[in-house]
Amino acid sequence: MEDRLEEQVAQLAPELVPGLALDGVGDLVGLLDGIGGDGREVLRDVPGAAGLGVAQTAHDLEQAGHAALGVVDQIVAHAAVSLRGLALVLRHRPGGVQCGRALAERGASRFHAPEPATGEPMPVINSIAAEAETLTAWRRHLHAHPELLFDCVKTAAFVVEKLKSFGITEIHEGIAHTGVVAVIEGRAPGRTIGLRADMDALPMEDLSGAAHASTVPGMAHACGHDGHTVMLLAAAKYLAGTRNFAGRAALIFQPAEEGGGGGKVMVDEGIMERFDIAEVYGLHNTPGRPVGQVATAPGPLMASADEFRIEIAGRGGHGAQPQTTLDPIPAAAATAQALQTIVSRNADPLDRLVVSVTQIHAGTADNIIPETAWLGGTVRSFRPAVRDMAQARLTAIAEAQAAVYGCSAKVIYERGYPPLVNHAEQARFAAEVAREVVGERNVEGDCEPITPAEDFAYMLEARPGAYMFVGQGDTPMCHHPAYDFNDAIAPVGASLLARLVERSLPLPGGGA
Repeated sequence: MEDRLEEQVAQLAPELVPGLALDGVGDLVGLLDGIGGDGREVLRDVPGAAGLGVAQTAHDLEQAGHAALGVVDQIVAHAAVSLRGLALVLRHRPGGVQCGRALAERGASRFHAPEPATGEPMPVINSIAAEAETLTAWRRHLHAHPELLFDCVKTAAFVVEKLKSFGITEIHEGIAHTGVVAVIEGRAPGRTIGLRADMDALPMEDLSGAAHASTVPGMAHACGHDGHTVMLLAAAKYLAGTRNFAGRAALIFQPAEEGGGGGKVMVDEGIMERFDIAEVYGLHNTPGRPVGQVATAPGPLMASADEFRIEIAGRGGHGAQPQTTLDPIPAAAATAQALQTIVSRNADPLDRLVVSVTQIHAGTADNIIPETAWLGGTVRSFRPAVRDMAQARLTAIAEAQAAVYGCSAKVIYERGYPPLVNHAEQARFAAEVAREVVGERNVEGDCEPITPAEDFAYMLEARPGAYMFVGQGDTPMCHHPAYDFNDAIAPVGASLLARLVERSLPLPGGGA
């Protein structure tokens, strides 16, 4: 069998690139060793490969004869679909640039690895990369059939169907109405790592113009949750097929991130305790960041999201006789201006705080001074003390400004998602794993916080973990009607999620 492997390796090289020197199985292992890992795992039980320091096999070779010959064929077949990865390794070998370029050209028809700002292909997991066309088909199906909030019935059914097809048997449905948690057992006992993806869409029109645009009026996947779902499905398929970890992976498919607080509902329903989750990780696509670039940071990463409504009551009357009225409109205008002093005069300049008045409503006709007016908006912050201060000052300013104009004000202040705060140890670990997946230069491990909110914050309040951003290139921003998820980054996100499990839960003896 060893002779057959050497023979097939020798035959493979000239078939891929004339003049490429693959000096037997040892050289092939050296090449595959730089391509994401799963390609080399099959080599451990092949005679002649045991001493080469590759990862433990993920395959059960109970019958040495026919099964081992099958491994030979699998190695060759795997190498044939990994030309892009081979090109990456060859580029860093002396004299290998021309071979690498040729391999990349030959492999381009099978998989286009994302090219970030550095111009280097990314060593994503080969078996995931080879599924790129399938992942795209899944994602575009979900994009065409969006669902809102907790009503992710068809999306959850799609997820469960795929999970079962991967051979996953422990699947729990109906959590937070339509949420799903699937559990994959590793090859040895250990902790449980949670991986989360959101599934819901937005209540808006899809103006992307794509062939796979939403078929449901007034609903659109304009934040990429369809892509997040597919990333986690791809990671699930890989983890279920390899199980190169000691412990369990809990795959959390969550509804109602867009305003419904589905993450909090899942936590309140006890998923962390029920599945004994020790750490939890999630990610989000990021328009405007280079394709495949990963960013995270310890500490506050995304803001809290609070909403306010200020109802001002005066005395209405004729527009030609304002002296007989208590006009709420000047009170509303003055309040809107005065609220901006919360940021400029009450907050520490080193603290991040946003107070935005986003709507003012009053009146019905040109010659009528209305009885009432109201204004509303949002407050974003990163620290509890700043959040408390903003709420207190907003209430005081609104009431005082109304009184100046002889009116009264009622403030309705609703606290929404809390700040998303990454745990320092897990954020550093996530960045380390990301460097293995996308390369050192494509990871920003201490990125600036952003002011949008995310209900993964509730899961990070319940367990240690980290949230990450994956760049999707120069596309319309999230929540824009022309937005569409970039399918090229699905293998990157899936590889990152899968590697987080394998690195968090290494097999005894370093087998994973």
